[in-house]
Amino acid sequence: MAYNNRGEVFREKGDLDLAIADYSRAIELDPKQAFAYANRAYVYMSKGEFDRALAEYTRAIELDPAFVNAYRGRAGLNRKMGKLTASLADAEQALSLNPTSAFAHDTRAHTLAALGRRNEAIAEYTKALAIKPDLQESLQGLDALKRGAASTAPEKR
Repeated sequence: MAYNNRGEVFREKGDLDLAIADYSRAIELDPKQAFAYANRAYVYMSKGEFDRALAEYTRAIELDPAFVNAYRGRAGLNRKMGKLTASLADAEQALSLNPTSAFAHDTRAHTLAALGRRNEAIAEYTKALAIKPDLQESLQGLDALKRGAASTAPEKR
């Protein structure tokens, strides 16, 4: 757990290679730590190493099929990779596991917007904001859609 926590500190400081090293050490010590795989996936995604990130998110889900944030992370990654059908499936799985997660609604909204399903995306952003009114990603995404632009707000982890 300590290595995972220190990895988070390194990630937040932008020391991505040190974060990866700590997440890797956490996994060496306990290979069943789904959250360490998901955290490492997020860093790989941040570095543009999408294939590695995809493998890490998938491993996290294999270890913990109820890990909402791993599905959300993989949904965001799949969207970045242009795999919108896979992104939507992961976003919907996250929502099925936690229907009251503002972040899961936000993830689904971003994917719906990318698919050009504007009205559905607006509805999802609205649901996210009903749960967490200050969720900036949803506020920005909703504003972009209402202005006629595609949603480009970055998602929170």
